[in-house]
Amino acid sequence: MNFGFTIRDFEESDYPLLAAYDAAAYDDDLRPPELWKHDDATRDPGLFFRRHVVEVTGGPVACGCFGHSDWIDDPDRYWFQILVPRDREGIAVRDAYLQFALDSLARRHPSAVLSGMVESYEAHVRFLLDQGFVEIHREHISRLQVTDFVPQDFGTAVARVEAQGIALSTLADLDEGDWPERLHPVYQRLVADQPAPDPPRLDTLAEWLEGVIGSPDFESSLWVVARDGEDIVGLSQAAANSATPTLAYFGLTGVDRNYRRRGIATALKVELLSILKDRGIVRIDTANEENNPMYRINLGLGFVPRPDWVMYERKL
Repeated sequence: MNFGFTIRDFEESDYPLLAAYDAAAYDDDLRPPELWKHDDATRDPGLFFRRHVVEVTGGPVACGCFGHSDWIDDPDRYWFQILVPRDREGIAVRDAYLQFALDSLARRHPSAVLSGMVESYEAHVRFLLDQGFVEIHREHISRLQVTDFVPQDFGTAVARVEAQGIALSTLADLDEGDWPERLHPVYQRLVADQPAPDPPRLDTLAEWLEGVIGSPDFESSLWVVARDGEDIVGLSQAAANSATPTLAYFGLTGVDRNYRRRGIATALKVELLSILKDRGIVRIDTANEENNPMYRINLGLGFVPRPDWVMYERKL
């Protein structure tokens, strides 16, 4: 079927376009192009994955991708995304690219195709629902004005944890040269514990060092760990936005199962927010699965809800 669009392979020079279209579709801050480039460069080459640019006469109108997700451990489930800026909602490019993706994936006999979008982009959500996708996972997005955060209001959270013999420190403060080997298994356990519709694909040490620790936005001073003696039992990490250095994003925060319900997660976040405030960060965003207790912790720290991000599935 000819929809009047041209779908071409993604090129190195397209990363700024991808970053801009992502920000426009999500109505959010720009994720720097170097992070997109790093994601693609460190993806397991054994995974099938393709990026494209969709054009009409006059230039590009969307960026799309489909293939194996590097965070789902199921070779028969594939990810699909089409990023259309909100000022171009009326065009039919989504249908064209979805058909192109399904035709391309047909010989691989996928069991399902997954996709996602913030619920506020109603035109895109309608497209997914009209195409037979159904909701399977929801994440609450929330935002904190760090300038309004008063660390002293939460000082007892840190003191309570330290009174239990738990030490909080940044990775930059650790003297031990072997912290990557000690932190990697903890990080993977915490990833595996995150509520998700599919089992996660866990990184080997080499993959983690390259993909996570080797990311352009990794800063050891923005990773706070909780330690019981020599054992790392929890962590909270953030990343500053290199495109807008006063903005940041909370990534993984978690505590080993045997140490939960002791206030450690809250203390980790308070400690890290204090560091971010001292650094001059004015705003930070984060995301939590809708039933994850971490969301309530964030609200208690002053985070304010934003539109949810929703994952959809179309079984094939």
